[in-house]
Amino acid sequence: MAVIYPFFLQSILRVHTNIQLQVPYPFFDPACTCYEALRSIAVDGLSVQSVLKRFGLTEYGLSKSQSSFRKHGMAGLIGLNARQFVEDLPLEVERMVFVLKRARAWILATKMVILLKGFNHDVNLALMRHLYASYWWALGTREYKEVDFYSLNLKVQKLCQIRAQHNEEAANFFRSDDILQTRLEIFRTLGERGITSRRT
Repeated sequence: MAVIYPFFLQSILRVHTNIQLQVPYPFFDPACTCYEALRSIAVDGLSVQSVLKRFGLTEYGLSKSQSSFRKHGMAGLIGLNARQFVEDLPLEVERMVFVLKRARAWILATKMVILLKGFNHDVNLALMRHLYASYWWALGTREYKEVDFYSLNLKVQKLCQIRAQHNEEAANFFRSDDILQTRLEIFRTLGERGITSRRT
């Protein structure tokens, strides 16, 4: 399994914090803010200037969002400013760390690197710290008790696969093949009463 890169992990955890603080849609997630901005231009016909003011985006941010959305769909807006989502780690090493950490929870990242060298595995300390954060073993992630870090790691890995697969230019804003966009379109009408027409 891949290890979530710290910058992207912190972005995800900030979204979690915003949801806990009941920050309203779309501002709990930068990806949703960018999506709504693009949707306002493409679907609602609002001017670029009014959209920039309404969603607090810069022209560069909007342009970057448009480019990424065209190339990767909704997956392109998630982690827009993250250069890297995951880091590769040999499965055998990850399993060994997982077992050792379960047996001795007190093992620090520095000690784990030394232990792995004894098993002929050379893992640098930075990657080990990223692994610890990815599994909720790092001090900075301890406060997020409600987050299932195991399933989060799997979802991020799936996101990377979706982002890599979706690289075609689309003529229309709504894409039937973009499952993330379809789900977001359903989500954005959940609070509305009565019959709603959902564009997907």
